[in-house]
Amino acid sequence: MKKDTKKTTNGITLIALVITIIVLLILAGVSISMLSEDNSILNRATTARETTGQKQIEERVSLAYNAAVMEDINNGNGKLQEGTLSAELAKLFPESEIEIDTETDTTGKKWYVTIDGGTPIEVEAGKSGGEEDTGVKDKNGVAIKTTNETTPFLPNPSKNEITNNDLSTGLTIKDENNNEWVWIVVPKSADVYKTAGIGKTLPAVPDTSENSIYTKIEADLRKYCETGKDGNPLIAPGTSSSDYKTTTVGYTDEYVAGKGANLTSPEVYKTYKQKMLKSVYENGGFYIGKYETGTATARKNKTDSLTIAVIKQNAYPYNYVTNAQAEDLSEGLKTGEKTTTLLFGVQWDLVLRHLSELGVATSYLTGADSSQWGNYSDAQFTLDRGKYVKYITGYKLDTTWNDYDDTTKDDSAYVLNKVKQKNTSSSEYIKKRILYTTGASDNNSKKNIYDLAGNVYEWTLEKTSDTYSLCARRGGGFNSTGSINPASHRYNDDTSSSDYSGGFRVSLY
Repeated sequence: MKKDTKKTTNGITLIALVITIIVLLILAGVSISMLSEDNSILNRATTARETTGQKQIEERVSLAYNAAVMEDINNGNGKLQEGTLSAELAKLFPESEIEIDTETDTTGKKWYVTIDGGTPIEVEAGKSGGEEDTGVKDKNGVAIKTTNETTPFLPNPSKNEITNNDLSTGLTIKDENNNEWVWIVVPKSADVYKTAGIGKTLPAVPDTSENSIYTKIEADLRKYCETGKDGNPLIAPGTSSSDYKTTTVGYTDEYVAGKGANLTSPEVYKTYKQKMLKSVYENGGFYIGKYETGTATARKNKTDSLTIAVIKQNAYPYNYVTNAQAEDLSEGLKTGEKTTTLLFGVQWDLVLRHLSELGVATSYLTGADSSQWGNYSDAQFTLDRGKYVKYITGYKLDTTWNDYDDTTKDDSAYVLNKVKQKNTSSSEYIKKRILYTTGASDNNSKKNIYDLAGNVYEWTLEKTSDTYSLCARRGGGFNSTGSINPASHRYNDDTSSSDYSGGFRVSLY
């Protein structure tokens, strides 16, 4: 067998190697191009992620928008409110920076929502910037006026009547029992809620958490009430009943035993207070009685049986009433599904700030000028209606109530030609003091609220630090002067006290 002497070679030729390298270079170029250019795989993947993220943001914005629209419809608002949308967005973007641009679109048809500085998202425009909008309708089909910062409710719409639909002059409603209520505006504004913030969804009442948002809300409201719109102090120094000009005491909205049959414990008191704070925060205000609470027949002393309380013009002031009795009577004035109580101390102060915001000078609320709009011994004003009774010696009232325009008798020491006379001499300490029926003088009204200054001192749910007189009465009395007992005044008394000069006013929330 002949042996093959040819050599066998393995591998590739130089030409094949060059061709392979060229092909690899081409493939590498294509790959780099696909990875690095604008339309590269990586860029397209990044774009896809961003698009998906934006779509998810848009979907959540849409959900928030729809929820806000439904909420405003349920609340009776004619259009979406900016504050409602902001609150719903905060629920879905709790850690994000949210901006709602309501001004860029000059046609007024679009708003733009931006989340964390991203792409603005168009939504259909609603109401914002304090524009008046129509709310829920009363029994006559009249829609209550609202703004972005305050949304007055009707406690029982089918039975309520709006008697004054102007927020600037004191929006007023009448309930099914013809009791009248005036809306107190507490703006849903970051300027008010500097600590709590706005647009939050509040926890159910009672909230027992250690750092409750209700504590922040109350602190913010108290801070808001410290001064008037003009920057002057609104809250007069706390004073004791024995020496209210010199002795400072503290005031808080805390439980005091004996304040009404339903206020049985600190926990119950706290629940009522948080319910009030929740309503004020969410609605931008609350109602108070247009008049001091009255009754159809005059009470002669503390032993008179309790009668039905009303908030109507020409009623006899409900005096000779203890703090506990006043609170129980207040809760009996409930209408609809809302709550009625005596005013908490912070509510009284919010009433003062409300009046200040509407142009009432601080001196009328905290100083001697209270005599110019209150029934005091040193005040002179015209009686427009109703009746009056004279103060006599021994801390008593006369037994006869006189018609405001009775000209058949000489009563010039007290009332002359319908004009209540002014006490100008210390020698006439007793004379020229009259108690009159509710709303008897239009002079003594500010923004539809009658007799916040003068006539009778009004029981509240406020607690004082006075050892023996734990309950606070607010406002002035007919038997004093405006400089001593202005509208902001506090008077300390105990739960069992009741006399001729003490009455009460009711809040609704």
